Amino acid sequence: MGRLNGKVAVITGASRGIGRATAKLFAAEGAKVAVLSRTSEGVERVVADIIEAGGTALGVVCDVGEADQITAAVDKVVAAYGRIDILVNMLSMVLPSCLQSSTFRSSNCNGTSTPGRSPIYVSCRLVILT
Repeated sequence: MGRLNGKVAVITGASRGIGRATAKLFAAEGAKVAVLSRTSEGVERVVADIIEAGGTALGVVCDVGEADQITAAVDKVVAAYGRIDILVNMLSMVLPSCLQSSTFRSSNCNGTSTPGRSPIYVSCRLVILT
């Protein structure tokens, strides 16, 4: 029995690097893992790796820099698994200047800002409210 049996985990930036390793580890520990990334190829590859190893995974193509895509991703995970227990934000696209304020600006903080809409803020808020 794994340490995360019965848990549902959402991992953003899960197609490579630390995000990929985290998704695979959580699945190996028994979590149902939602693999979120911007590219379908990356998502499909990690989901296939998890399933091949005997885990459970749901792939969701999602640009966490877009609030509507985060909302749709959370809705898809909740529809599939009923809830979300764990959120791991591996947001490689967030620049330090974006984190110093609660301002979200798409395209790596270049563009129109909306207070309180950083990808980290939005994803955390949506998951907490599910």
